[in-house]
Amino acid sequence: MNQQAVAIISGGPIEGFTGGWAKFPFSGQRTHYWVDRDADYRAVMDVRSDMNIYESLCDVAGYTTERAPALHEGNWPRCKHCNKYRRMVNASVVTNIDGMFP
Repeated sequence: MNQQAVAIISGGPIEGFTGGWAKFPFSGQRTHYWVDRDADYRAVMDVRSDMNIYESLCDVAGYTTERAPALHEGNWPRCKHCNKYRRMVNASVVTNIDGMFP
């Protein structure tokens, strides 16, 4: 079997990132769906002023700074757990809009 190496690259920094699919520096080998948790963490921790804190749907904590921004996902593989939870969230939003649940 002859396997070729595949280069995995991101799409570059995301300006004004507030959440969604992204690759964070030093956050593993997959992209995650990030939710802004900055205010929650600042309330209980002493956090550097240039740091923005996020949590993925699969409970991975991550942060960005001006020097280490969130990156477009490019061709990095997506986290399977985040993908699953994101589909569940989308389904519940549609269900709530349809008025099936109070």
